[in-house]
Amino acid sequence: MIRSVVASPEEILEEAGFGFLDRDAPPGMLLTLLESIKTQARDLDDLPRGVLREALVSRLKKAGISSPSHLADAALASNPEIRKDTGDFQGRSLILSDPDPWPEPVDGAKLLAQLETNLSRYVVLPSGASVAIGLWIILTFLVEVISIAPRLTISSPTKRCGKTTLIDILLCLVRRPLGVANITPASVFRSIEKWSPTLLVDEADTFIRDKELTGILNSGHYRATAQIPRCVGDDHEPRLFSTFGLLGIALIGKLPGTLEDRSIVIKMRRKQKGDQVCRFRRDHVVGELEPLQRMAARWVQDNSATIADSEPEMPTELNDREQDCWRKLFAIADLVGGDWPERARSSALILSTNDEAENSEGVQLLADLEELFRSRGAERLTSAEIVEELGKMEERPWPEFDKDPITTRQLAMVLAPFEIRPDQFRLNGNKVRGYVRSDFEDSFGRYLISENGTSPTLGHTRNDPHSQGEPERI
Repeated sequence: MIRSVVASPEEILEEAGFGFLDRDAPPGMLLTLLESIKTQARDLDDLPRGVLREALVSRLKKAGISSPSHLADAALASNPEIRKDTGDFQGRSLILSDPDPWPEPVDGAKLLAQLETNLSRYVVLPSGASVAIGLWIILTFLVEVISIAPRLTISSPTKRCGKTTLIDILLCLVRRPLGVANITPASVFRSIEKWSPTLLVDEADTFIRDKELTGILNSGHYRATAQIPRCVGDDHEPRLFSTFGLLGIALIGKLPGTLEDRSIVIKMRRKQKGDQVCRFRRDHVVGELEPLQRMAARWVQDNSATIADSEPEMPTELNDREQDCWRKLFAIADLVGGDWPERARSSALILSTNDEAENSEGVQLLADLEELFRSRGAERLTSAEIVEELGKMEERPWPEFDKDPITTRQLAMVLAPFEIRPDQFRLNGNKVRGYVRSDFEDSFGRYLISENGTSPTLGHTRNDPHSQGEPERI
């Protein structure tokens, strides 16, 4: 068994020699003392280790150390060799802490400019992305006062487009980062309830289709409903768990429509030969990025009340959900001033497609069926020929809808929320099941809007065998 601490944290620090550490101590003394405290604390369990960390941070602050939390975490990280010795293979303990705010007031405009510069130094970003990401980084420090937590989605069409590098940079800059490459539904709400982290998820395309997980991540967008009940303990007592928090998620392809609709989407592309970026080495640059994290914490500390009460002007081009996602980012930009209010709104318009067909499988299916009816000049199409044509659309989800091409049953399920259902009719003398174009007219008019703001018009070719007048329904 790992023993619990007997001595007090102050006694452990004194035994390690921290009583001799002051502002005038020789440079090499700090490393020696931290190595000593690492040895003293090597067999502590989680709770006393956390208490000792707080005492160590306080002692380092008094000695004038500029980044006490970072050094304390490095010295007191759990030792994997202890688990090997004791036979404890139940994972590692985790302590998430806030960075120490910068000791002086911070110029918000200079901070955002530095964030933008460092983001663009290591990854090739689409237009408007560096502004949006910089504002989102600051937003992570405002999690206690905001009511909407926009997801930051980092997507790409294929590998090697810089998603993981961007996640790695965010891990050095956001509030209380928790980086993972896979996570279960239970781990999400239990981690949020315990630590309130900024959750940064990589490789999401390998597991994000889990419906329970998607539902939990969706729920964390809006504070008022960001809680889920679960039964715990031997007596199965119902308890509420929070799901509210900032989430960054990287994947190849697209998120489920409901989750992407709650996101600011950064569409990464593979760099070209002419694109010049530096290679990101976390161990080399963490010292450069940590001051920016601390500056963000200080700026928010000084301005959170103003941000919480702000109601910025919203571009009418953004839909309701997009306005929800961008509102507090605009509030940050407005308070910073300079050209940031204009740049923030320009970024929002660039990154927000405002295209429901891009964000909803159902609306995308309507668009594809509208095109299919129009290209065929048809008044009715059988279910079989519809799924056959959908299965040929390589850039759509239909060829791999549930790992296999979409079926007639799945087609009916996607259309059911629009109150469009398959019907029976006669085609060339045969009884078939399929869909009649006139049943789509209401949905086409409501959900498919052309560039000039009007509903699409369908052409009809009367010499097509499918379009011999209104179908005879059975």
